[in-house]
Amino acid sequence: MTLHKNLGLPTTIELPVVSLPSTSRKALERTVASPFPTMAEPNPNTGFIAAILKLEGIERVKRHIELYAELERDADTPEWMATLLPHISVQSHSASMPQPRVTFRFTVQPTHSNGHGNMHGGCTATLFDFLTTLPLHLISKPGFWQFLGVSRTLNCTYLRPVPVGSVVDIECEILQVGKKLMTAKGIMRSVEKDGTVGPILVVCEHGKVSTDPPVSGTL
Repeated sequence: MTLHKNLGLPTTIELPVVSLPSTSRKALERTVASPFPTMAEPNPNTGFIAAILKLEGIERVKRHIELYAELERDADTPEWMATLLPHISVQSHSASMPQPRVTFRFTVQPTHSNGHGNMHGGCTATLFDFLTTLPLHLISKPGFWQFLGVSRTLNCTYLRPVPVGSVVDIECEILQVGKKLMTAKGIMRSVEKDGTVGPILVVCEHGKVSTDPPVSGTL
């Protein structure tokens, strides 16, 4: 360390070298090597992406959830999505343009709760972030939202609490999609014990920008 002549303040500081534990290194390697959940260095010919893109439509959506859950279950240091993915299922879908949609079902677990016994707002936002993206699988093609993009905005309005143990439907619909920008809507509704759909609990608007690499030829 060297000191400034007049003020006695350090002008340079030598910091110790910090070694990451092996589990942290593995987590970093897994993130870089698993491009589809994280959208890093997309390559349609390998790994996670290839396993999904060989399918079509709603089967692509279902497989995305399954593979992502397997990835997190086998990880040394799972991400926060690991506690959400096993409790998501597809209820219905429509690939009809201009507003393709998928409805998912989710059961709130104790690990998803805040201090009041209701689903944490951050957990709810994470669900909307992930699930409102998946209808893109119904319409994507090379050069057009095949890598699902990245978020620009995510606005959630919490209307009613969602207690632990609640079963909810999350209706996800693409409102507008272009070559570069997309806007989706999400609505979370309670599901009663007899299977009827109850009141709206949370609403969301999600804006994304495409990260697809250019493709040769004309789409």
